[in-house]
Amino acid sequence: LGVFFIEVDSTQTQNLVKHLEKYRLRAYVGFEPEMAKAYNVWSVLARDLRSRNEILRFILNYTRSSDFELWIDPRWELSIRLIVPQDLKPLLLPDMYWDTDSSLYRYLRTITGIPEGETEIQKDIAIPFERNIDFLSGIHFHKGCYLGQEPISRVYHTGVVRKRTFPFIALPDSLDASEDLAIQSGILIPESILKFQRDGIDKVPNVGTEILTRNGRKSGQIFDWFCDVGVGLARLEHVEEGGGSFVADGVKLKAIKPIWWDFYLGSKKEKEKGKETEMH
Repeated sequence: LGVFFIEVDSTQTQNLVKHLEKYRLRAYVGFEPEMAKAYNVWSVLARDLRSRNEILRFILNYTRSSDFELWIDPRWELSIRLIVPQDLKPLLLPDMYWDTDSSLYRYLRTITGIPEGETEIQKDIAIPFERNIDFLSGIHFHKGCYLGQEPISRVYHTGVVRKRTFPFIALPDSLDASEDLAIQSGILIPESILKFQRDGIDKVPNVGTEILTRNGRKSGQIFDWFCDVGVGLARLEHVEEGGGSFVADGVKLKAIKPIWWDFYLGSKKEKEKGKETEMH
């Protein structure tokens, strides 16, 4: 018999089990949500790809490596996920690494623009493409039938996605960031973003607040905020045309362009070329 682990937001465990039970039919499948009490999920973050590969080698040589599951996070190339038994605290990292609570993970995940959990991917409301699930390896476009396949396939083939989820950083009124801020592949946080980080920001936008362009046009909404960074929905055209400058709750915001931004611009140019070819 095969055993599979499904990682899910802890607040949504019962909803997931209820959903899976509905489609089990007569299959010999059992669901054990209580198993979560026997395991911990850890995220090991590396500063770059070289460090990540060193960590992988180190962990795989650990004497009890058969006691836990390990894989590279498909959403985040610098994150290694571990499912570890409760009695095995993962003191299996090189001396240069340290344990910390989930707040650092949340901060780095937020600034990288990876939505997670009910507040950022709202049940029965969130549209997968608007939450970048397609860019985060969360949608299989060639798999057989599944719930929601038809609208997913339609959007995929038409390519019409007007809004996306972006990370934002709050700026003091005295600071005006004219340069682009972008996450780079293989680097945890680029220097260009680090220099804009500020401790003790006086004011941050409230969750649910509308995101506006500098000239007052509605663009999206704040989903979550932590320290000086947050995630929210914004229109792609506003990020592209306005240099990523926004306002929410009277706070100046700068959109950080995620890893997928260059891919988006490239695919947009390809579609525009295709349209020009059809016209000729």
